[in-house]
Order: sequence, then structure tokens, then C-alpha cells
Amino acid sequence: MPRVFQENLRENALGWNEKEISMHFIGPAPTLAHFTGANVNIFAGREFGREVEGEFIHGKPDGMVATGRKDPKIPFFCLQEYKKNIDPNGDPYGQCLSAVLVAQELNAHLFPIYGLVIVGQQWDFMVLEGKQYAVSTGYIALNDDLLEIFGMLQMLKASISAMMAEAIFLARQIH
Repeated sequence: MPRVFQENLRENALGWNEKEISMHFIGPAPTLAHFTGANVNIFAGREFGREVEGEFIHGKPDGMVATGRKDPKIPFFCLQEYKKNIDPNGDPYGQCLSAVLVAQELNAHLFPIYGLVIVGQQWDFMVLEGKQYAVSTGYIALNDDLLEIFGMLQMLKASISAMMAEAIFLARQIH
């Protein structure tokens, strides 16, 4: 299945606008990785925030995987996308990090938070655990990296499922 998306991207990437590349290529990726489940869903364009040390911090990632069915509750994965190039007035890495920091607060620093920044054809995965933050070497969607991108999404799904199981276990122990 990823090859169909890659061929479509090769044929159309230079002509697609932001909405079209999101609809035809970026948007289907989390769905193909089967991130949705009994109490987890994929959400788009949802703002979330929390007060931390007297300051309200917030994020509005283009997409996120979080607990909840209709409304996101605890985010585990945030996606920020800039389709063609970095906007000189915007910083996709800073925006994603902002959303990841808020997500970390919402899950009480219990689990690592994952992020993804897409700039043009490059996909950069990130993780925040405690105060340690790392960004992967970029994966290029037009070459063989596409299979690795889908592999990374599958590994993220497995990690998120394990974290959710642990969160449920911890919640039961408290009550």
C-alpha cells in the first residue's frame, strides 16, 4: 500500500497545494497504521493546553493521537506538517515541540511523548522523555525511506498501545 501513496506523491507533489497533499498523502498514513481503537483516536487541528507554574501553555498540532473517542484527553503523539517548505514566519519544529510539551504535562510526565514534523518530502520523528528531546535523521518519502516511515508509525502505535495499557493499570492501582 505505501508504494501507491509514493507513486501518487511523485506524480503530484509539485502541483498539490497544502490541503491536497494532506488529504492524499499525509492524512492516510496514521489511518493505515491503525492508530484508532477502543479508547484512542486520531484528532486534527484541536487546540489543547494546561496551566504550568502560573503560565498557560498550549499547542494546536495538525494531528494527534490521544485517548478519547470524540474529544482528545491525553495525547501521546503530535504531528505538525508544512507541506512544501518551511514558512519564513513559522517554525514547524518549535510548534511541534510546543504541542509535545503540553502533551507531556497532560500525561503527568508518565510517558514519553512522540512528535512528527513533515516538511515537503522529509519526515522527522521526535521524542520527549523527561527533559531529554531527540529528533531523528529525516526520512524522505519519495525513496525507500517510505517503508521505514510506515515502520516507524507501526512502532509508534505499539508504543502508544503499551503506554495506554500501563496507564490503565496505574489508574486501577490508584483506585
